[in-house]
Amino acid sequence: MDDKIELILNESRIIENVCNENFLEKFAELHNIPKEFNKFSVKQEVIAQKGYFLDVKKHYGLWIVNKEGVPVSKYDIKGLITQRSDYPDFTKKKITELLDLLLKEQKVSFTNIRKKIEEAEEKINDKILNGEKDIARPVSFTKELSSYKKIPSHIISMQFWNDIEYEYFFPGTKGYLFNILGIDEYKAPEKVKRNLANKYLGKKIPDRIVLPYEEDKLPDYYNIDTTAMLEFSWRNRVSELLKPLWEKIYRKNLAISLTTF
Repeated sequence: MDDKIELILNESRIIENVCNENFLEKFAELHNIPKEFNKFSVKQEVIAQKGYFLDVKKHYGLWIVNKEGVPVSKYDIKGLITQRSDYPDFTKKKITELLDLLLKEQKVSFTNIRKKIEEAEEKINDKILNGEKDIARPVSFTKELSSYKKIPSHIISMQFWNDIEYEYFFPGTKGYLFNILGIDEYKAPEKVKRNLANKYLGKKIPDRIVLPYEEDKLPDYYNIDTTAMLEFSWRNRVSELLKPLWEKIYRKNLAISLTTF
């Protein structure tokens, strides 16, 4: 790769010299511009060893190995979930590990990708069962209730916490959204059971609740909807990332090739 980088940098210098010594000299003469005020400079920004592009505009990942002539090893990512604040931290970490397998390995191994997916799913499932917040969706209470034409579902889920646990959510607060199947009243403390009876008697309780930002984990008396959580936090995210690969391998039966810059 070092030879390719040097080739690219050298070609940039050649192009710069050709432009300055030929085209721009003639241009300067035609427009009576002094040569010292007429110089073309080819700026080399980045060189990427490999790139991975989704079938959506501005959704890609590049492994940058040289920036402005200086060796580096970093990602330039646009549009992928690793750059978004509304996805779980642990999910973004595991998606980055999949990108490592796609971009930093000499040869893409689908066996290793599947293994990584399965290992990550097992860890994520354990975190979901344990109610850990780094696998839940981050949400924010951004404005006064009166400002909404229709109250968003995550705000309703925040109000649910306020109703049965304690007052926490108001504009400016953040939390982590969990899908739930219900509440185990045998495990729930008396305060929670009393609030449920007073405020939700005869009503259907929400199927989601938001854990306050300051809490470490969802209490174990909430029955978490593991299927919905796993779909959102991992399976759907993997499908989005790897869709171009699956289409080429399984639908078109073509070999995948990654782009070298």
